[in-house]
Amino acid sequence: MHMVRELVAKKRTQNYSLEQLSKLINISGRQRMLSQRLSFLIFARKNNLSGPIEETFKLFESSHIFLKNGNEEFPAVEKGTEIYEYFFGPRQADKLISDYITFARDIYLGKSSDVEGFFHIASSSIVPLLNEAVLIYEKMSKELSDKIAADMHENSQKLINSMEDIKDVHKRIKIISVNASILASQAGSAGAAFDVVVGEIRGLANQIYSLIEEGLKSLKAQNKD
Repeated sequence: MHMVRELVAKKRTQNYSLEQLSKLINISGRQRMLSQRLSFLIFARKNNLSGPIEETFKLFESSHIFLKNGNEEFPAVEKGTEIYEYFFGPRQADKLISDYITFARDIYLGKSSDVEGFFHIASSSIVPLLNEAVLIYEKMSKELSDKIAADMHENSQKLINSMEDIKDVHKRIKIISVNASILASQAGSAGAAFDVVVGEIRGLANQIYSLIEEGLKSLKAQNKD
């Protein structure tokens, strides 16, 4: 039973919009770039060159906190989702990235001189790890786009079916109006006014039919695409 619950949980998806996912892809991509910039700035500092290293630290750290905790606009990552497993599951991205930030700051403050060790971790572990986040967000964006497209197709098909039903109603109205005109003509002058009303009804029904036909052509063309 426990295994069943675990499998179900792993199928959960984070509740983001496409606009939010686009921003998350950009931020996670920037994280990857910032990690490389940190390595460059630490190398430059070792060689007595200056650079905006403190600003880079702050950007990298704040972006990491945002991605895992969210803010007023973005929800925090939810348990059981792929992105949660990335940060807090066996992959331990949260811990590895936090340790990386601490390592970089220690070198910057002179508490550590293991620059080569830092470069090795950055290139062999951190950059690939940060790239995983980009791929996860891109995957989530594609899945959401596919779902929206499928929902639109389903709704279009429902609308097509409803419009086909309206066409059937039009056929019945046409038959009724023809029968009503015959009865009106048999009633002589007394049925003349009624025949005018029947003609108006038939005209309105034909207008509706034309609109339905145009709408059906458009919807069917979209569904083919």
